[in-house]
Amino acid sequence: AAALKDGRQLLFGLRFSSIAGHGSTNTREIVLLQQRTPGGEFAAWTGLGNPESDPDRGRRIGVPVAVTDREGQVHLFVRNAAQGISTRVRSTTGSWSPWRDLGGAQIQDGLSAAVDASGRVHVFASGRDTVHHWAQTVAGGPLELHPDPLLPLPGDVPAAVAAPDGGVDVYYRRPATAATTHVHLGGAGTGSRTGAGSGGHSPARPTGPVLLGQDDRGRVQLLLNGKVLRRTDGVVPLAGATLLTESAGTPGRAGTAGTTRTPGTTKPAGTTGTAAGTTGDSPGPTVAGLGPGALPWLWRPVRDV
Repeated sequence: AAALKDGRQLLFGLRFSSIAGHGSTNTREIVLLQQRTPGGEFAAWTGLGNPESDPDRGRRIGVPVAVTDREGQVHLFVRNAAQGISTRVRSTTGSWSPWRDLGGAQIQDGLSAAVDASGRVHVFASGRDTVHHWAQTVAGGPLELHPDPLLPLPGDVPAAVAAPDGGVDVYYRRPATAATTHVHLGGAGTGSRTGAGSGGHSPARPTGPVLLGQDDRGRVQLLLNGKVLRRTDGVVPLAGATLLTESAGTPGRAGTAGTTRTPGTTKPAGTTGTAAGTTGDSPGPTVAGLGPGALPWLWRPVRDV
């Protein structure tokens, strides 16, 4: 999920473009749902292809994650069949670049992307031994793998968010626990590790962080300003959700949030490939996901808590 500079939302997903049994066609494609006008209706789903040209390898791609950089370009990331990351970039004019393989080590599905105060794009993914980190050395440059000893063994997928001091905060669950670990990576790549409470982390509101997760019954919940809010009605959500916050009068920015099932595994927000933004004059979070019928749902629990 990502937001353009004019406030229009872009929703990304992974679609079964064709499926049949007994060794027949079984293909996937990345798809995009684009808002026609800020706050308005969405156009139809459109295809963005697959980073793999071979149909068999194309079945092993992951769920897309996207982020908008300071110039308004949208960076789309997908785990590829080689267990690395492939990317496409949407220019400010709306055209898409070809798929490019970023290389790197073996990773799990469930990526998280952020843009720091310098305008550099970062993407994180969990591997067998560490959280892997790709980043631009300078804003607008190519993304490259940046191994970092401060990123130790994760228990699940990470969640990254830009920090107020210009760095990036990375949250992830420790192995065999429900607690999260917080690592701060500064602009020079240095940082420190600190403890954090259980739950995932999401983009911050002006008044503080918003945590998106799931309870032990699979219900979507938010920790907002010290209060837990649960989604108790509506269609049954598929695993994963996306959270986006925005300030009053300012177009929203898509972000990636870790979600926690208590106790047990964490899953990345965005596994449904959806996103949403707040509307109206008051700041506040909006959560979106997909139901069993493949239709997006929105949850706006509050305007101010």
